[in-house]
Amino acid sequence: MAPRTGAVASAVLWLPIVPFTGGLGASAGGLAVGAGVSAVLHVVYMTVLQRGYAAGALSTVYATARGTGPAVSAGLAVLLLGEQLSVTAVVGIALLAV
Repeated sequence: MAPRTGAVASAVLWLPIVPFTGGLGASAGGLAVGAGVSAVLHVVYMTVLQRGYAAGALSTVYATARGTGPAVSAGLAVLLLGEQLSVTAVVGIALLAV
């Protein structure tokens, strides 16, 4: 199964379950936006990862993907959600990235 197909199929499969999890809040609009953004991010991530696997060695691509994921997530949380990282969190993220 192609990576994009798998991500889309997963999003469609789990979509009916989301209302029972509390979603992103009380509004259905927020839930739909959250699900849509999540689906797009997963498809992009899987596509980039598969292209990396096609172009490079598995040991390099896998380690790079696993190391940059926490750093990108934390960076986006700071920029988009106004999160404030503690010194311990920054050190932990740096250790994972290294």
